[in-house]
Amino acid sequence: MSTDLDRSHLKLLSYNIDGLNEYQVLYRTQVILGMILSEAPDVIHLQEVIPETYALLRPTLDANGYTCSGISQQFSHYFTVSAVKKARCSDVQFVLEDFRGDAASRQGRLLLKTTALVDSKWPSVFVNCHLESTGTAFKSLESKARLGQLQQGLRHLVAHTGRGPCVLSGDLNIRDQEAAYVLKSFPRSRGSEESQVIDVATALKTTKTYPPTWVMPGNAAVKCRFDRVYVTAPSSTTDGEFQWTPASIETIGHDEILDDDAPYLTPSDHRGLVVRFTLPEATNTAAAVPSSRSGTRDVPRTSEASEPLSTGGGRKRALPSTDDAGAAEPRVDAKKKRTVEAAEVIDLT
Repeated sequence: MSTDLDRSHLKLLSYNIDGLNEYQVLYRTQVILGMILSEAPDVIHLQEVIPETYALLRPTLDANGYTCSGISQQFSHYFTVSAVKKARCSDVQFVLEDFRGDAASRQGRLLLKTTALVDSKWPSVFVNCHLESTGTAFKSLESKARLGQLQQGLRHLVAHTGRGPCVLSGDLNIRDQEAAYVLKSFPRSRGSEESQVIDVATALKTTKTYPPTWVMPGNAAVKCRFDRVYVTAPSSTTDGEFQWTPASIETIGHDEILDDDAPYLTPSDHRGLVVRFTLPEATNTAAAVPSSRSGTRDVPRTSEASEPLSTGGGRKRALPSTDDAGAAEPRVDAKKKRTVEAAEVIDLT
């Protein structure tokens, strides 16, 4: 991995690595790890990680200069993982938030928020989401939950406006009409038709030619843009001083690496997203939060969990990072994809 730091840009990589598919899962994860290290992103958002793949991911990312979130397996046998580059991110905290109300998940889905001070000047929030799967848009319980989940995630972006950059990404399973409906919930001003939250692909005017991010296993004719990246619109920030401008977006993971017996030939049924943001000059240093120390914040445990920058509807707790989490013990049976009944979702108090 390159050690050169480009502080004029920030690179985010988001990828559903499909750990729930047993077929050559460790080999596929190793290939994906190679792509991650080749891209050398500053921020990593992974979905559908299982303990077996986490046992590969964590030590490799740690050895290559990343601070990685711990296992959140108590909600399901799969989970999201976030990581940030230590050379650029200090005061790192990972906060796990469950979805509540209409957004409550029956599939073990959660929101993972990372707060960090980027380059000692940008108090930043990165929201890693894996939203509810399946269901007809606006006509199913899954769609109703998905709409509420995206709204809950985007509230973090709006809440952080004027305080620093905030980015949401992940496998959102969102349909175009659902996404348009949710964005209308965040108008730039009363009565405005424009949203204060933008889809990066839309901002870069790539949606007409933008390749899909998910291809149905066994039926490649079915393709969707489920994976997305959202930021606040430029006019939503104070004089643009906190605005990270989307510079480029691309997909990775197209190479066929598996044999014909596999449910698909690529490393995952999803494609990874790589987004580069241009960072402005820090013209207002008074607005920046100084770093008291580098590294990872000593986060409180469940009963003491703080809730910084939070307006979401779910309850939260601090999630340990690799600096204070123990090694993974991959003992979970991840044979098939399954949903989790509502009663199995742990109530965080």
